[in-house]
Amino acid sequence: MSEFKDLLFNVLIVLLPIFLFQSLWAEKSTQWSRSRHRAVISLFSILSLLLVMTVPVRLVPGFLFDLRLVPMVIGILYGGYRGGAVLVAAFFLYRFAIGGVGALYMSLTFPLMFLPAFLLIPYFPRYARRTKVLVAMGLALLELVILVVVALWQMHDQMQIPPLSNPLMPFFLCLTAITLLCLFIAVYLLESTREKEVMRYQMHRNAKWQGIGELTASMAHELRNPLTVVRGFLQLLQRDGVDPQKRETFLKMGIEELDRSESIIRNYLSYAKPQFERMEAVDVCERITHVTGIISPFATLRGVMIDTVCEHNLSTMADPEQLSQVLMNLLKNGIEAMPDGGTVTVRAYKRSRQLIIEIADCGVGMTPDELTKLGNPFFTTKESGTGLGLMVCYQIIHSINGRIDVQSEKGKGTQFTLLLPAL
Repeated sequence: MSEFKDLLFNVLIVLLPIFLFQSLWAEKSTQWSRSRHRAVISLFSILSLLLVMTVPVRLVPGFLFDLRLVPMVIGILYGGYRGGAVLVAAFFLYRFAIGGVGALYMSLTFPLMFLPAFLLIPYFPRYARRTKVLVAMGLALLELVILVVVALWQMHDQMQIPPLSNPLMPFFLCLTAITLLCLFIAVYLLESTREKEVMRYQMHRNAKWQGIGELTASMAHELRNPLTVVRGFLQLLQRDGVDPQKRETFLKMGIEELDRSESIIRNYLSYAKPQFERMEAVDVCERITHVTGIISPFATLRGVMIDTVCEHNLSTMADPEQLSQVLMNLLKNGIEAMPDGGTVTVRAYKRSRQLIIEIADCGVGMTPDELTKLGNPFFTTKESGTGLGLMVCYQIIHSINGRIDVQSEKGKGTQFTLLLPAL
């Protein structure tokens, strides 16, 4: 019974690396490289091979029985030529180092499995999963039959034990069944991992194209409105006898619509690729003071007060103009969210290695559904907004390794929290 326990221990050794590969490497890998994939499989296969050969079942003098065929077949078919060559070299060196008459028979019989496996390497990735399982199990079965025949012949030659009535026949059958079962599990898991990775890649790619499509459609819709207005004014100006005062009004409104179109395009380009003219240590309190000074007249016209509380020595690495743009957009949104007036509070402080800027208003607030859409292109809760300003804010803060958190309640107000790396 001890030999069957050793075989079960071999099962653990050959399958554990497959599970580790699936959980620690493949499932966490965001960008798969075929060469890296093969290198990791080869490494796991070599380690598994050496371990099973270290704890074999010794029933026939000079022979070692283990599940080495599982990592060998997997390592060659999935590891490629280079990984397979390293695995074969490691196998021969270690087996001859162990010694015994079985090493000689192994050197004569194992090439019968190695050569077909290496020949199948360029074709193996193209096979369906079922075909791959059958190929792997077929290669192992070929070598197992040869090994069992050699072992039975050796026992008959040395101990005069007839092959068909050999007491080790149940063990050989069990070894064959367990090897084939382990290969089936290993190939199935590796193929499942590969299919999941392909599916993740396709979903990620489809999500990108869907986002581009939505952004393009939304942008086209936003640009069509002002361009339609401009076209209408130009058609009116083509008529004879247009009143000079109306002509001036039409021209002014047309220019305003063109400026609106230019603003939409500029914000779109800022989102696609923010242009950081200079990255430097920015005094956050100085930026807040600068921005509140600029926007104060706008706040006063709307009956809004701006209350600022800022700790000293707050610095982060950013483009000062881009950071000012973020603060300006968030303050303007907060002011416009309070049509009846109120107070916008700006607090800046440091916690651990994070610099935190809070911009809170007591305005109309947002619903949970609106919060989930916040930052999407052209989503806005304002009648005259485009949503691009807030979208650009998210992109700028993300580009300097920061984060924006939002808390809001309908009718009670909204708080934007900027979390930036502190210097």
